[in-house]
Amino acid sequence: MWLTVAVSDYLHQPFDTVHTATIPSNGLLSGYNDTVAEVGFAIRRIQKTEKLPEKYESDEQVGVSFKKNDVTIISEMEFLKYNVSSPVTRGAYKTIYRPEKIAAMYYHWAYQRYPDTVAEYVTSEVALFRHYRTTEKNILGAGWLTDPNYKNFSIVPEETKFAEKLKENVLKKIKYVYDQRVLYCEEIAEIPYEEYKEFAPPKNGPPGMSPPPASGGQCGVGPDFTPCVSNEIASKSLLECCKRKNLPAGCQQLCRYDITQAEIHAAMDRGQCGIFNVAPFLECASQEKDNSECCRHRGIVQKTGPQCEQFCRPTQGLSALGVQHIVCGNAVGDMLHCHHSGVRI
Repeated sequence: MWLTVAVSDYLHQPFDTVHTATIPSNGLLSGYNDTVAEVGFAIRRIQKTEKLPEKYESDEQVGVSFKKNDVTIISEMEFLKYNVSSPVTRGAYKTIYRPEKIAAMYYHWAYQRYPDTVAEYVTSEVALFRHYRTTEKNILGAGWLTDPNYKNFSIVPEETKFAEKLKENVLKKIKYVYDQRVLYCEEIAEIPYEEYKEFAPPKNGPPGMSPPPASGGQCGVGPDFTPCVSNEIASKSLLECCKRKNLPAGCQQLCRYDITQAEIHAAMDRGQCGIFNVAPFLECASQEKDNSECCRHRGIVQKTGPQCEQFCRPTQGLSALGVQHIVCGNAVGDMLHCHHSGVRI
Protein backbone atom coordinates (compact mmCIF):
# COMPACT_ATOMS: atom_id res chain seq x y z
CA MET A 1 0.00 0.00 0.00
CA TRP A 2 1.30 3.45 -0.94
CA LEU A 3 0.49 6.60 1.08
CA THR A 4 1.27 10.29 0.90
CA VAL A 5 1.22 12.82 3.73
CA ALA A 6 0.78 16.60 3.96
CA VAL A 7 2.01 18.66 6.88
CA SER A 8 -1.56 19.79 7.57
CA ASP A 9 -2.49 16.14 8.20
CA TYR A 10 -0.59 16.04 11.46
CA LEU A 11 0.79 19.46 12.40
CA HIS A 12 -1.92 21.45 14.16
CA GLN A 13 -0.66 24.84 13.09
CA PRO A 14 -2.12 27.52 10.79
CA PHE A 15 -0.91 25.76 7.64
CA ASP A 16 -3.25 25.71 4.64
CA THR A 17 -2.02 23.31 1.98
CA VAL A 18 -3.50 20.67 -0.34
CA HIS A 19 -1.82 18.16 -2.64
CA THR A 20 -3.05 16.26 -5.70
CA ALA A 21 -0.94 13.81 -7.64
CA THR A 22 -1.31 12.88 -11.29
CA ILE A 23 0.06 9.33 -11.51
CA PRO A 24 -0.43 7.32 -14.72
CA SER A 25 -2.35 4.06 -14.56
CA ASN A 26 0.25 2.22 -16.62
CA GLY A 27 1.70 0.12 -13.82
CA LEU A 28 4.18 2.73 -12.57
CA LEU A 29 3.80 1.80 -8.90
CA SER A 30 3.35 -1.92 -9.45
CA GLY A 31 6.69 -1.92 -11.26
CA TYR A 32 8.64 -1.26 -8.05
CA ASN A 33 9.95 -4.24 -6.12
CA ASP A 34 9.77 -4.72 -2.35
CA THR A 35 13.02 -2.84 -1.68
CA VAL A 36 11.49 0.51 -2.74
CA ALA A 37 10.30 2.37 0.36
CA GLU A 38 9.32 5.68 -1.23
CA VAL A 39 8.96 7.32 -4.63
CA GLY A 40 9.76 11.02 -5.05
CA PHE A 41 8.01 13.43 -7.40
CA ALA A 42 8.68 16.94 -8.66
CA ILE A 43 6.00 19.56 -7.99
CA ARG A 44 4.14 22.50 -9.39
CA ARG A 45 3.27 24.93 -6.61
CA ILE A 46 -0.17 26.48 -7.16
CA GLN A 47 -1.20 29.76 -5.53
CA LYS A 48 -4.11 29.14 -3.14
CA THR A 49 -5.41 32.63 -2.48
CA GLU A 50 -8.43 31.96 -0.26
CA LYS A 51 -9.30 29.93 2.81
CA LEU A 52 -11.76 27.07 2.68
CA PRO A 53 -15.24 28.09 3.87
CA GLU A 54 -16.38 26.82 7.25
CA LYS A 55 -19.73 25.58 5.92
CA TYR A 56 -20.93 24.18 2.61
CA GLU A 57 -24.51 24.53 1.42
CA SER A 58 -24.67 22.16 -1.58
CA ASP A 59 -22.65 20.22 -4.13
CA GLU A 60 -24.06 22.15 -7.10
CA GLN A 61 -22.12 24.52 -9.30
CA VAL A 62 -22.08 28.24 -8.42
CA GLY A 63 -25.12 29.97 -9.89
CA VAL A 64 -27.44 26.95 -9.75
CA SER A 65 -28.57 27.76 -6.23
CA PHE A 66 -30.00 31.22 -5.61
CA LYS A 67 -29.40 31.27 -1.85
CA LYS A 68 -27.57 34.36 -0.66
CA ASN A 69 -23.86 33.72 0.01
CA ASP A 70 -24.27 30.12 -1.13
CA VAL A 71 -20.99 28.17 -0.94
CA THR A 72 -20.85 24.95 -2.94
CA ILE A 73 -18.48 22.02 -2.69
CA ILE A 74 -17.61 21.93 -6.38
CA SER A 75 -16.85 25.64 -6.56
CA GLU A 76 -14.33 25.26 -3.72
CA MET A 77 -12.43 22.23 -5.02
CA GLU A 78 -8.84 23.48 -5.20
CA PHE A 79 -7.95 21.60 -8.37
CA LEU A 80 -10.81 23.35 -10.18
CA LYS A 81 -10.53 26.77 -8.56
CA TYR A 82 -6.79 27.51 -8.60
CA ASN A 83 -4.48 27.32 -11.62
CA VAL A 84 -1.74 29.98 -11.17
CA SER A 85 1.26 27.68 -11.20
CA SER A 86 5.01 27.85 -10.71
CA PRO A 87 7.35 26.04 -13.09
CA VAL A 88 8.07 22.41 -12.26
CA THR A 89 10.67 22.11 -9.47
CA ARG A 90 12.18 19.50 -7.18
CA GLY A 91 12.46 21.99 -4.35
CA ALA A 92 10.26 20.69 -1.49
CA TYR A 93 9.55 17.58 -3.55
CA LYS A 94 6.83 15.16 -2.43
CA THR A 95 6.84 11.40 -1.99
CA ILE A 96 4.52 8.50 -1.73
CA TYR A 97 5.74 5.77 0.58
CA ARG A 98 5.20 2.32 2.01
CA PRO A 99 4.64 2.97 5.73
CA GLU A 100 5.94 -0.43 6.82
CA LYS A 101 9.35 0.48 5.33
CA ILE A 102 9.68 3.99 6.79
CA ALA A 103 11.19 4.62 10.22
CA ALA A 104 10.72 8.42 10.40
CA MET A 105 9.07 11.03 8.22
CA TYR A 106 9.85 14.70 7.64
CA TYR A 107 7.07 16.92 6.27
CA HIS A 108 6.88 15.29 2.85
CA TRP A 109 9.62 12.68 2.67
CA ALA A 110 11.37 10.09 4.81
CA TYR A 111 14.56 11.00 6.61
CA GLN A 112 15.07 7.47 7.93
CA ARG A 113 14.19 4.26 6.12
CA TYR A 114 14.56 0.71 7.36
CA PRO A 115 17.71 -1.18 6.23
CA ASP A 116 17.90 -2.62 2.73
CA THR A 117 15.36 -0.19 1.29
CA VAL A 118 15.80 2.52 -1.32
CA ALA A 119 14.06 5.60 -2.69
CA GLU A 120 13.21 6.08 -6.36
CA TYR A 121 12.50 9.34 -8.19
CA VAL A 122 10.11 9.92 -11.08
CA THR A 123 10.64 12.47 -13.84
CA SER A 124 8.04 15.22 -14.19
CA GLU A 125 7.25 13.99 -17.69
CA VAL A 126 5.89 10.80 -16.14
CA ALA A 127 4.11 12.17 -13.04
CA LEU A 128 4.16 15.10 -10.64
CA PHE A 129 2.40 16.69 -7.66
CA ARG A 130 0.31 19.85 -7.82
CA HIS A 131 0.89 21.55 -4.47
CA TYR A 132 -1.87 24.05 -3.65
CA ARG A 133 -0.08 26.37 -1.23
CA THR A 134 -1.67 29.27 0.63
CA THR A 135 -0.47 32.79 -0.17
CA GLU A 136 -1.63 34.06 3.22
CA LYS A 137 0.99 35.99 5.20
CA ASN A 138 2.07 35.70 8.83
CA ILE A 139 1.46 31.96 9.16
CA LEU A 140 3.69 28.90 9.17
CA GLY A 141 5.15 28.51 5.69
CA ALA A 142 4.37 32.07 4.60
CA GLY A 143 6.75 33.97 2.36
CA TRP A 144 7.31 31.22 -0.17
CA LEU A 145 6.36 33.55 -3.05
CA THR A 146 9.72 35.30 -2.58
CA ASP A 147 11.62 32.03 -3.16
CA PRO A 148 13.36 32.15 -6.57
CA ASN A 149 12.20 28.57 -7.24
CA TYR A 150 8.65 29.87 -7.53
CA LYS A 151 8.91 32.72 -10.05
CA ASN A 152 7.47 33.00 -13.54
CA PHE A 153 3.96 31.87 -12.73
CA SER A 154 1.58 30.86 -15.50
CA ILE A 155 -1.92 29.45 -15.87
CA VAL A 156 -1.72 25.63 -15.85
CA PRO A 157 -5.14 24.01 -15.30
CA GLU A 158 -5.53 20.43 -14.19
CA GLU A 159 -5.91 17.91 -17.02
CA THR A 160 -9.62 17.93 -17.92
CA LYS A 161 -10.46 14.22 -17.79
CA PHE A 162 -8.48 13.71 -14.61
CA ALA A 163 -10.13 16.74 -12.94
CA GLU A 164 -13.62 15.52 -13.86
CA LYS A 165 -12.94 12.05 -12.48
CA LEU A 166 -11.39 13.49 -9.32
CA LYS A 167 -14.40 15.77 -8.84
CA GLU A 168 -16.76 12.79 -9.05
CA ASN A 169 -14.70 10.79 -6.57
CA VAL A 170 -14.44 13.66 -4.07
CA LEU A 171 -18.21 14.19 -4.14
CA LYS A 172 -18.79 10.46 -3.74
CA LYS A 173 -16.48 10.32 -0.72
CA ILE A 174 -18.04 13.39 0.91
CA LYS A 175 -21.53 11.96 0.51
CA TYR A 176 -20.37 8.60 1.85
CA VAL A 177 -19.06 10.30 4.99
CA TYR A 178 -21.86 12.80 5.62
CA ASP A 179 -25.00 11.11 4.23
CA GLN A 180 -25.17 8.92 7.31
CA ARG A 181 -27.73 8.90 10.05
CA VAL A 182 -26.81 9.28 13.73
CA LEU A 183 -26.08 5.96 15.43
CA TYR A 184 -26.97 6.03 19.10
CA CYS A 185 -24.94 4.22 21.74
CA GLU A 186 -27.96 2.11 22.72
CA GLU A 187 -27.97 0.55 19.23
CA ILE A 188 -24.40 -0.72 19.50
CA ALA A 189 -23.87 -4.28 20.67
CA GLU A 190 -22.36 -4.51 24.14
CA ILE A 191 -18.99 -6.04 23.17
CA PRO A 192 -17.90 -3.39 20.60
CA TYR A 193 -19.41 -0.64 22.75
CA GLU A 194 -17.23 -1.65 25.70
CA GLU A 195 -14.16 -1.62 23.45
CA TYR A 196 -14.81 1.85 22.04
CA LYS A 197 -16.88 3.50 24.77
CA GLU A 198 -14.12 6.02 25.60
CA PHE A 199 -14.87 7.70 22.27
CA ALA A 200 -18.63 7.93 22.91
CA PRO A 201 -20.45 10.72 24.80
CA PRO A 202 -21.21 9.85 28.43
CA LYS A 203 -24.65 8.27 28.68
CA ASN A 204 -25.46 10.40 31.72
CA GLY A 205 -24.36 13.78 30.42
CA PRO A 206 -23.84 15.94 27.33
CA PRO A 207 -20.80 15.48 25.06
CA GLY A 208 -17.56 16.77 26.55
CA MET A 209 -18.87 16.92 30.12
CA SER A 210 -17.31 14.64 32.72
CA PRO A 211 -19.92 12.81 34.81
CA PRO A 212 -19.67 13.10 38.62
CA PRO A 213 -18.20 10.20 40.57
CA ALA A 214 -20.60 7.33 41.07
CA SER A 215 -22.25 7.25 44.45
CA GLY A 216 -20.06 5.30 46.85
CA GLY A 217 -17.34 4.92 44.21
CA GLN A 218 -13.75 6.03 44.61
CA CYS A 219 -12.70 8.90 42.38
CA GLY A 220 -9.30 9.61 40.93
CA VAL A 221 -8.12 5.98 40.87
CA GLY A 222 -8.04 3.19 38.33
CA PRO A 223 -9.34 1.71 36.30
CA ASP A 224 -11.77 4.52 35.41
CA PHE A 225 -9.99 7.50 37.03
CA THR A 226 -13.29 9.32 37.48
CA PRO A 227 -12.72 13.02 38.31
CA CYS A 228 -13.17 13.98 41.95
CA VAL A 229 -13.96 17.61 41.14
CA SER A 230 -16.73 18.78 38.83
CA ASN A 231 -15.77 20.12 35.43
CA GLU A 232 -17.04 23.61 36.30
CA ILE A 233 -14.94 23.97 39.45
CA ALA A 234 -11.84 22.28 38.02
CA SER A 235 -11.97 24.35 34.81
CA LYS A 236 -12.25 27.57 36.81
CA SER A 237 -9.03 26.68 38.62
CA LEU A 238 -7.37 25.75 35.31
CA LEU A 239 -8.29 29.08 33.72
CA GLU A 240 -6.91 31.02 36.69
CA CYS A 241 -3.59 29.18 36.32
CA CYS A 242 -3.50 29.90 32.57
CA LYS A 243 -3.99 33.59 33.32
CA ARG A 244 -1.19 33.57 35.91
CA LYS A 245 1.14 32.10 33.30
CA ASN A 246 0.11 34.87 30.85
CA LEU A 247 -0.98 32.45 28.15
CA PRO A 248 -2.37 34.20 25.03
CA ALA A 249 -6.08 34.91 24.99
CA GLY A 250 -6.57 32.25 22.32
CA CYS A 251 -5.00 29.65 24.61
CA GLN A 252 -7.01 30.78 27.61
CA GLN A 253 -10.17 29.88 25.71
CA LEU A 254 -8.91 26.29 25.75
CA CYS A 255 -8.28 26.26 29.49
CA ARG A 256 -11.09 23.98 30.53
CA TYR A 257 -11.27 20.22 31.02
CA ASP A 258 -14.24 19.62 28.72
CA ILE A 259 -12.45 21.06 25.70
CA THR A 260 -12.68 18.85 22.61
CA GLN A 261 -9.81 17.86 20.38
CA ALA A 262 -11.56 19.56 17.45
CA GLU A 263 -11.65 22.86 19.36
CA ILE A 264 -7.93 22.59 20.15
CA HIS A 265 -7.05 21.88 16.52
CA ALA A 266 -9.23 24.75 15.30
CA ALA A 267 -7.57 27.24 17.69
CA MET A 268 -4.11 26.14 16.54
CA ASP A 269 -5.11 26.22 12.87
CA ARG A 270 -6.25 29.84 13.33
CA GLY A 271 -2.99 30.75 15.07
CA GLN A 272 -4.75 31.55 18.36
CA CYS A 273 -2.63 29.12 20.37
CA GLY A 274 0.71 27.66 19.34
CA ILE A 275 2.76 24.58 20.08
CA PHE A 276 5.07 26.51 22.41
CA ASN A 277 2.12 27.09 24.75
CA VAL A 278 1.58 23.37 25.21
CA ALA A 279 3.96 22.99 28.17
CA PRO A 280 2.50 25.74 30.41
CA PHE A 281 -1.04 24.68 29.46
CA LEU A 282 -0.44 21.09 30.56
CA GLU A 283 1.42 22.23 33.68
CA CYS A 284 -1.73 24.08 34.67
CA ALA A 285 -3.97 21.16 33.73
CA SER A 286 -1.94 18.69 35.80
CA GLN A 287 -1.81 20.97 38.89
CA GLU A 288 1.79 19.77 39.28
CA LYS A 289 0.72 16.14 39.71
CA ASP A 290 2.10 13.06 38.00
CA ASN A 291 -0.84 11.36 36.29
CA SER A 292 1.22 8.76 34.43
CA GLU A 293 -0.70 5.84 35.93
CA CYS A 294 -3.94 7.09 34.40
CA CYS A 295 -2.18 7.64 31.06
CA ARG A 296 -0.95 4.05 31.12
CA HIS A 297 -4.50 2.82 31.73
CA ARG A 298 -5.73 4.89 28.76
CA GLY A 299 -2.96 3.59 26.49
CA ILE A 300 -1.32 6.94 25.67
CA VAL A 301 1.97 5.30 24.62
CA GLN A 302 0.21 2.69 22.49
CA LYS A 303 -1.87 5.37 20.74
CA THR A 304 0.96 7.84 20.13
CA GLY A 305 4.43 6.73 21.24
CA PRO A 306 6.73 6.81 24.29
CA GLN A 307 7.76 10.42 23.57
CA CYS A 308 4.24 11.57 24.57
CA GLU A 309 4.18 10.10 28.07
CA GLN A 310 6.08 13.10 29.44
CA PHE A 311 2.94 15.21 28.94
CA CYS A 312 1.30 13.17 31.69
CA ARG A 313 3.85 14.57 34.16
CA PRO A 314 4.75 17.96 32.64
CA THR A 315 6.06 19.54 35.84
CA GLN A 316 8.95 17.05 35.84
CA GLY A 317 10.24 18.86 32.77
CA LEU A 318 9.56 18.49 29.07
CA SER A 319 12.16 17.70 26.46
CA ALA A 320 12.58 20.06 23.52
CA LEU A 321 9.46 19.81 21.36
CA GLY A 322 9.98 18.57 17.83
CA VAL A 323 8.32 16.85 14.89
CA GLN A 324 8.20 13.59 16.86
CA HIS A 325 5.76 15.18 19.33
CA ILE A 326 3.16 16.20 16.74
CA VAL A 327 1.40 12.85 17.06
CA CYS A 328 0.85 13.54 20.78
CA GLY A 329 -1.96 15.89 19.81
CA ASN A 330 -4.04 12.81 18.98
CA ALA A 331 -4.24 11.97 22.69
CA VAL A 332 -4.91 15.41 24.19
CA GLY A 333 -8.41 14.33 25.21
CA ASP A 334 -7.04 11.35 27.15
CA MET A 335 -4.35 13.50 28.78
CA LEU A 336 -6.88 16.10 29.92
CA HIS A 337 -9.12 13.37 31.35
CA CYS A 338 -6.15 12.07 33.35
CA HIS A 339 -5.17 15.52 34.58
CA HIS A 340 -8.80 16.22 35.52
CA SER A 341 -8.88 12.99 37.53
CA GLY A 342 -5.89 14.21 39.51
CA VAL A 343 -7.39 17.60 40.44
CA ARG A 344 -7.96 18.16 44.15
CA ILE A 345 -9.37 21.47 45.37
